[in-house]
Order: sequence, then structure tokens, then C-alpha cells
Amino acid sequence: MYDLCQECLDAFRAETVTAHCDWCKGEAIVRPTRDTDEGLSGPIYYVCTPCYDKQQAVIRAEFDDYDYYDDYDEPDDYDCDHANYDADILTGEAWCWRCQHKWIMTHEEITREIEHQAEYMAEFECDEATNG
Repeated sequence: MYDLCQECLDAFRAETVTAHCDWCKGEAIVRPTRDTDEGLSGPIYYVCTPCYDKQQAVIRAEFDDYDYYDDYDEPDDYDCDHANYDADILTGEAWCWRCQHKWIMTHEEITREIEHQAEYMAEFECDEATNG
């Protein structure tokens, strides 16, 4: 992770790196990417533009074939109260598991979520202490 000012970030992004593509082994300008099957803990690969474009095409095709709402009504067909949501307290982003709506949490919502997680962890630690 880089902590750069906007000017340095623009300069960093403008740099081109020529190296061997990790996937086709050809010499080209490469960019970092991950294999989606390996997840975020997988290695970072440096790949050329054609290999990257092939990867993105496969991802798009898989996404287009997958319809989350096959067994459900469209999100606009029901009123969701976003009661079942997951929250990232570091970024402040929340997303509803039911309707897939995403939003940025308010300061009060983040504070409530931190308190909720602390209470949950306290219960978990009490259970561990009693169950030894």
C-alpha cells in the first residue's frame, strides 16, 4: 500500500513498467492483478494488457451468467429496511445482504456498529473463559 499525495500518485500511475508477463511469459508493459480464483490472499501477478483483458472478459462473462435474483423478486419490487447488512468500520461502507444496496455509514452508525462488535466480542470472550 502506498501513501502518496495526488501529484505523486499521478506520477506513479503514469510510469510504465516493462517486464515479463507472469501468464504468457512475453515481454510487455505489465500491470498488477490477482487471480480471482485465489482470492485476496493470493499472489499479485504482473500481466500484459492482452492477458489482463482476457481475465476481465472471463470475469464479465461469469458475472453476466450469474443472476442473484433468480429466486427472488427484483429489488424494486419490495421495500427493504436494510436490517441485514454488513459493515466495514474502517472504510465506513455498509451493504445490505438482502437487496445488495451499498451506502456510506454516518458517524452515528459507525459508532453503533463499533459498540455492537465490542459487545459481541465481550460475550465471545466470556464464553471462552467459562468453557476454558
